[in-house]
Amino acid sequence: MKQFIWIGFLCLNISISLEVSAQSKGKTIVSKDTQKYRLIDANKYGKTYLYNEEIRVSDYSFFLYMAGKEYGKDSDKYKVLIPDTALFLSEYHFCFAYMEKCPDYINQLQSMLPMIGISYSQAEAYCKWKESMHKPNKKYTFVYSIPAEKDYESAVKYATITQRKALSSLQQTKRGRHIYGLTDNVAEYLSGGDMIIDGGNNVTLQFKSILSATEPIGFRLKVEKIKNR
Repeated sequence: MKQFIWIGFLCLNISISLEVSAQSKGKTIVSKDTQKYRLIDANKYGKTYLYNEEIRVSDYSFFLYMAGKEYGKDSDKYKVLIPDTALFLSEYHFCFAYMEKCPDYINQLQSMLPMIGISYSQAEAYCKWKESMHKPNKKYTFVYSIPAEKDYESAVKYATITQRKALSSLQQTKRGRHIYGLTDNVAEYLSGGDMIIDGGNNVTLQFKSILSATEPIGFRLKVEKIKNR
């Protein structure tokens, strides 16, 4: 990646809270792990939110850290979550590593870049983990998943359309008002795993087969806030 210098070893040191809270005012849900969401649809049964941006390297690395603590790093459950580190290195030109103490500038770099080098099943596992970490709510159930094509079509009206090449640093969103990266940066998995929304520097939504992907693939989350009956 041209805009980043070689870094011999990537480390993460993240101070993060996993509790996700729904705001009582406004149209966003803001998690305490800095992720932000935008309301894209609502009906009598609940509301649907979309992440404003793709999952970051730091987000996935913390997920791996927590999985290692729960399952043990020698377990099969942990090993199947390890990303394609060779692909990560070939694209970013620095190594993916697990959560360790590192200088602040390394941590800042990780929090700016979209995660790549993971499979659809690994993205699904991340969704399930985020859902399990959500604080219980008697009134609503929160469901985390990979967005479908219709979700992107609903979200595009709230999107800021840019033409940034793949692996560009992510935008610093403010309270979930805008959605970034729907037409550019990395490609993203669609629900089901057979299709992606194209990356690169497009100006419109472009859906294609995963076999036709030309850009590294990342992902973002959809959050459904469903009324309990």
